[in-house]
Amino acid sequence: MVTVKTTTDVGATQWAIDDAVVRLRIWGADEILELEGHQEVVIGTDATCTMRITDSSGRASRRHATATREGHSWTIRDLGSKNGLRIDGAQIEATKLVPGMEIGLGGITIVVESTRSIELRSYLMRLLGWSGERTAAVDLAMRAIRMAAMRRAPLVISGPDHLVDIAHGIHERALGSSKPFVQCDPRRNRAEGTVRSAMNFDLGAQALRAAQGGTLCVWSHRLPADFLAVRTAIDDPQHRVMLVMCTHGVIESQRFAAVPVVIPPFSHRKNEVGRIVSEYGADAVASLKSDAPFTSYDRDWVLEQSAASLKDIEKGTLRLVALRKHGTVVRAAQALRMSHVALYQWLSRRRPPPRSRS
Repeated sequence: MVTVKTTTDVGATQWAIDDAVVRLRIWGADEILELEGHQEVVIGTDATCTMRITDSSGRASRRHATATREGHSWTIRDLGSKNGLRIDGAQIEATKLVPGMEIGLGGITIVVESTRSIELRSYLMRLLGWSGERTAAVDLAMRAIRMAAMRRAPLVISGPDHLVDIAHGIHERALGSSKPFVQCDPRRNRAEGTVRSAMNFDLGAQALRAAQGGTLCVWSHRLPADFLAVRTAIDDPQHRVMLVMCTHGVIESQRFAAVPVVIPPFSHRKNEVGRIVSEYGADAVASLKSDAPFTSYDRDWVLEQSAASLKDIEKGTLRLVALRKHGTVVRAAQALRMSHVALYQWLSRRRPPPRSRS
């Protein structure tokens, strides 16, 4: 057995979500232990444990492991359990907890979470669904993103449309909006990033240089001519780039040994559209620093006027909140970094948005 006392492997240090650990959660479920107020947490099947787990395999011990607060961080240690402690699949005795880490105890997996990782998971639930049967798919997506951020595998996103926008949303929550997001599409001309589209290069080497510290996004069916060289370069430690591959099928996931994040068709989520609109509305209020909340009247207007897709909802909520905050089309367009003519034309095809209501 390998002993790791307080540090994680090199790959884990490259995971950009590194804020304070705040809770533990059973993988594929919403069973949570908040760590606030605890100095030590005992995990096991015994009724006296702080975090009692139920393991149908019978391989988890009564007092399996303990997590201890050490300053501003947490360290987990095996308590001499029969089957040991697994961290991200590796058998160890002790390690510092980091967000996204998966702790295996017998047949149970516990996910370590922070505020930022919770926000990323919430966004993935918005993309994949909130129903109980989707919970495991969300956790698989979280694992795939973490592996991609640590450059252990590309992140494969499969779905019907707007996949680059979805990749950008994941990038902002996993790596941060200050990091570069670069697309490499050889069918498009080189272009600087705008509010509507990502920075694009037609050559992979140029895109890789521009994406340092951030994300490089490609389409599986139109890879750049030098993609194989780029793929090899990304494995070099000097290149800290998360590779995202968008595809309308899942064949690329098999080619690169990656579990794909499959976005369900928007038409299959009719009963969740209202919640999706409300969450995008809350995002818009936060990003534009609006004093007015996103109300039920706003939600109903977006549902009627701008809810054909996830992208359409995101666009509609941002524009509505910008108009509410700035009062005129010209000032709202400036805040959104778009043409006021384009915003006026968009509005002219819709009924007037609701006035602010408390």
